[in-house]
Amino acid sequence: AIKVMREGPFAGKRDMARFEREVEVLGQLNHPRIVNIHDSGVAAGSHYFVMDYISGQPLDDWVTAKSRTIREILHLFARVCEAVNAAHLRGIIHRDLKPGNILVDYDGEPHVLDFGLAKVATVAEASVMTVTGQFIGSLPWASPEQAEAVPAKIDLRTDVYSLGVILFQMLTGTLPYG
Repeated sequence: AIKVMREGPFAGKRDMARFEREVEVLGQLNHPRIVNIHDSGVAAGSHYFVMDYISGQPLDDWVTAKSRTIREILHLFARVCEAVNAAHLRGIIHRDLKPGNILVDYDGEPHVLDFGLAKVATVAEASVMTVTGQFIGSLPWASPEQAEAVPAKIDLRTDVYSLGVILFQMLTGTLPYG
């Protein structure tokens, strides 16, 4: 699969930094359930990178495609958690975990993708990625600290919270809010 920076040659510094960060982050990760990057570059003024193509469906579609047992759901969810843990062990916080960023291939294996909002767990990296007061992520799965938009409060627990919301959604078919 090829991901091209949407803004192309009109991308701003922040967009460029985010895109380059995703390339760098994916280059650091080597896990069978995290999409791998193979190449990156610039063509016709647009930045791109080439990554694994995952033929499958988003997690929420996988859950609803047929009747799933709790055991099947928990088994798949545990493999998602293993992938996220592998990123955490490398100091990488995804910050946008949601069913649409987890694809389940036709063998039933989950793959975490879209590390475009990822943060390397160091203070120096945070200044490149966000500005205080700027919300990053997808609100229904974002932790309260993430929704508050204070980068210093975002850590590994941000992803753990998102995983909890995803599991709730997988088991009940709804989000945990009324």
